Amino acid sequence: MGMKYKVSDILEATSGLLLSGDQNVSFRAISTDSRTMEAGDIFVALKGRNYDGHDFAKAALKKGAQGLLINNEYWKGMKDDILSDKVVIAVSDTLKALGDIAAFWRKRHPIQVVAVTGSNGKTTTKELISSILARNYRVLKTPGNFNNLVGLPLTLLQLNQSHEVGVLEMGMNRFGEIRRLTEIARPDIGVITNIQMAHAANLGDIEGIMAAKGELFEGMDDRGIAIVNSDDQRVYNLGTMFKGKRITFGLGVPCDVWASKIENLGVGGIAFTLHIMREDIRIHLKSLGIYNLYNALAAAAVAVALNMEMETIKGGIEDFKPLSKRMEILEMPDGIKVINDSYNANPGSMVAALKTLTDLKNDGRGIVVLGDMLELGDASKSAHYHIGKSIAQSKIDHLMVIGDYAESVLKGAMDAGMSTHKLFRGRTHKDLSLKLKETMKAGDWVLVKGSRNMHMEILIDELTKNLQT
Repeated sequence: MGMKYKVSDILEATSGLLLSGDQNVSFRAISTDSRTMEAGDIFVALKGRNYDGHDFAKAALKKGAQGLLINNEYWKGMKDDILSDKVVIAVSDTLKALGDIAAFWRKRHPIQVVAVTGSNGKTTTKELISSILARNYRVLKTPGNFNNLVGLPLTLLQLNQSHEVGVLEMGMNRFGEIRRLTEIARPDIGVITNIQMAHAANLGDIEGIMAAKGELFEGMDDRGIAIVNSDDQRVYNLGTMFKGKRITFGLGVPCDVWASKIENLGVGGIAFTLHIMREDIRIHLKSLGIYNLYNALAAAAVAVALNMEMETIKGGIEDFKPLSKRMEILEMPDGIKVINDSYNANPGSMVAALKTLTDLKNDGRGIVVLGDMLELGDASKSAHYHIGKSIAQSKIDHLMVIGDYAESVLKGAMDAGMSTHKLFRGRTHKDLSLKLKETMKAGDWVLVKGSRNMHMEILIDELTKNLQT
């Protein structure tokens, strides 16, 4: 691959100062990780809470970096070690500079960009949108969950002349992040999937979360299109404030895009009739849970914004395969089925997963294994207590928990009448897997869920390992 990024462009984008090297040099790629960067890259030294990229600047040069982008104050300490042929650009804030370079690059590629945010379903919706759009367009999409102030710019920097549309996920846990991501990406189409209690630690309450998510519509050009979940009152209210075109989706009319004749196919997913304006078509979505139907409707609404045909939308949705660790069903011996939803958790997604479990198990036994829901701030104890109550009210047969808020979950379950012999608190994932192996019977359904940093996938690994021995 040829050199793409010129020093002169980076200086223009960042208003940076060239401390060393030649203005006519170009770089192969822009890297923020000295471990994965390659010769010819420019290394951007980011400073995080637990690391400082400036500590790895010299290692990056040894690996063949052609240049460095550093914060102003670090130059004195390293200039004696920098060869004069290496480019060094200094800026006041390397994270902002990374976003500025991505914004510059985005302006050079006048393609349609779709941005997706929301409390739940961002990644699934992004993948569903991409699955539909890929039938007509060459799509650049967020890899994995590269949805923050580092990941989104790095995604945009992959844009090249072959791409026709971009689908970008936007995450946040504080005010201003979505605003900045919107400023960088300049989306033409914006989607807010839903607004629920998630990442509340820095946002205070649900109204704070609404305001933070609303930064997407606020930051979009009036010529853009807002994709609005009409069944979520807060998203709907944000949509009414958007001055551009709106496309609404939901399970009821009046919506521009809606679903009817919804049929639960158990492990096979959901069948439904998709309505777009006066047209309709029957679709089979392979994902579990009614909330995934909303994700599919949001994706269909984006396709409507891009004037795509009904058959193309149907094909894209039906091609979609559920993502790993998100309501993924694992078949175990003796007809035991484990729902691996270990990717993340907040109160809304917990309730949705619980409803899916009770729908799927029918008259069979249900076991719920939970890790903490993190980043809920002052609402943490209360949120965990209410999840415990919901589990007891759902007639779940066994509840197993791990984490700092495990006692709150157990208390909620007991206060709602769940017997103590059905409750277990594990200290480690191994504890849980051993107890689970001991408790499970033929035909049981097991839900495993928790926030990302609870690493509930360790339990899945332990469980499958134990069952094979």
